[in-house]
Amino acid sequence: MRSVLYLYLSLFFIFFIISLGLGYATLNRFDPVLFQGLSDAVAYADIVRNGPGSSLTEDRLGLSTRLLVPSLAHLIYIILPSIGTWNTVSLSMLLVNSIFTALSVVLIFDITYRFFHDSNIALIAGFLFVTNFFITNFYLVGMVEAGYGFFFLILYYALVTDKWLLLPFIMVFGCLTKEVFLVLASAFVLFTLIQQSVSYRHVPLSKVALFILMMVSGAVTIVALNYLVYGSLLLPTAELSSSGRNMKLPNFNFGSFLMRLGEELIRFSFTLGLLLFIGLFSVRKLPLWFLVGNLGVIFIVLSLMAFMFLGGNTTLSGADFARFIYAPGALLFCSGSAMTINNLTTKLNK
Repeated sequence: MRSVLYLYLSLFFIFFIISLGLGYATLNRFDPVLFQGLSDAVAYADIVRNGPGSSLTEDRLGLSTRLLVPSLAHLIYIILPSIGTWNTVSLSMLLVNSIFTALSVVLIFDITYRFFHDSNIALIAGFLFVTNFFITNFYLVGMVEAGYGFFFLILYYALVTDKWLLLPFIMVFGCLTKEVFLVLASAFVLFTLIQQSVSYRHVPLSKVALFILMMVSGAVTIVALNYLVYGSLLLPTAELSSSGRNMKLPNFNFGSFLMRLGEELIRFSFTLGLLLFIGLFSVRKLPLWFLVGNLGVIFIVLSLMAFMFLGGNTTLSGADFARFIYAPGALLFCSGSAMTINNLTTKLNK
């Protein structure tokens, strides 16, 4: 037991240092707040400086309710001394996000080992995760994705170890990180329940009750956050309803459609396509309930983004599709790809 704890602490420390190195550029080479592509970082930086409840002149996506990560960074910010030319706000966020990223690697290692019983595959999965495009470009640049992805992994760990009683608590922390956790985490558990009910020809009522309690806890958390931050009792579906009111069908041009489709597929491939392609070779070796849950999440993500596009959002790109799929699907992509790479190296060594 002590050796296992030592291994996990070592993995955490190693990947924490790696994460700090990957995010170092935010300390004095560039400020994420000033980049248009990272505009969400403005809201998070405001919370880091002034604490939860700080007012923003523009908060178009309810960013001020994503309190967990920037609030933890705020605690670091108020005790950090000035360190040369380093950006103190970025350093505070980097420390918190590096902790979440390193913990995510530990969880990916642990769960992948439970899937395949091979430490080499588990370690490859961890490295595939931390070296992905999204880690340096979203997890470690003053955003909340590191915490958001971490709580998906906590959710998967609870399901792998059959600790369903933890789901309502995980949902609360996930929604404190990012409100869309309610929808995607619920989708994963729902599709998992459906698969288990079909496979065993039995509906586990206790798990259904915990699933309902999980959704209720998430909805209550989001409503409470909206009330505390904005002073209004907004439902979790308020933003989607707003998009629906503006729904319209764009003018269709087949040539333009093909060109746009090609461009977005290239963007998607650059950011996620390689992991998705490599992982397909080994995806059948993963537990069926896990695959079904992930397919459910991917379906919901694509549906929500199509809904937002029809609602008038023309800024979505193939990279956005890949980004929204990666956080909940990182374990699927990395563990499947790690299995493929391990099989390849094993054949080469023969």
